Amino acid sequence: MPSNPQLKLMTELLHLEGVVVTNYQIITDIGIVLHLENMSRETEGIYCGNKTGKLHQNNELTIRDLPGSIPLVQ
Repeated sequence: MPSNPQLKLMTELLHLEGVVVTNYQIITDIGIVLHLENMSRETEGIYCGNKTGKLHQNNELTIRDLPGSIPLVQ
């Protein structure tokens, strides 16, 4: 398991407000697998748009990123 300073660095590099890296793995031929936690106490319903403090479900989600040489924001 990565140390706290390593997790803090990964969280800062990710730069997503309210999201913390809780674990990560570097896997050969795949890349970096991040385990994230949303620290926000409220969320917005995906269908109704209402804010709620209740968690309805918690699922793993695989997101594939583009290669680092492609600028994502101009």
